[in-house]
Amino acid sequence: MIKKFNILLSLTILILFSCSNSENECNDCLEVTTKSLRYVDSEGVNLFFGNQAIYNPENIIITNSNNELVDLWLQEDTGSIAFDLEADDTFYEIALPNIFVDNLQFELSERKSESCCGNVTFSTNTSLNGQEIENVDLIVIMK
Repeated sequence: MIKKFNILLSLTILILFSCSNSENECNDCLEVTTKSLRYVDSEGVNLFFGNQAIYNPENIIITNSNNELVDLWLQEDTGSIAFDLEADDTFYEIALPNIFVDNLQFELSERKSESCCGNVTFSTNTSLNGQEIENVDLIVIMK
């Protein structure tokens, strides 16, 4: 009985103090905000995925404000392309070679993470090609 109590007490202490110390102890726990892009035509047909797709989603290039390539991944099940917001980048250029270029700009803020000790960067405002749009994680762009 005492052994079970000691184990339970140790686990409780570990949980209580795991996030109460400095944020430096939480570097391995990084939470990021993901944005997804879906390109559609005027009738809502997905331009990158599905039977009526007209562009190859593997050719899309996203760069940040430093003109560095941004890692992205294809989400065929949702018909979108996703990337993570970076804490110090507010401007992203989306290009499909020789076809079109779109500019996304975000106003960013931070809040305490719900899943780890650190903070998470999130957008408070989103603009597409200079026009404010709905600030959601799935951005639908009509071409």
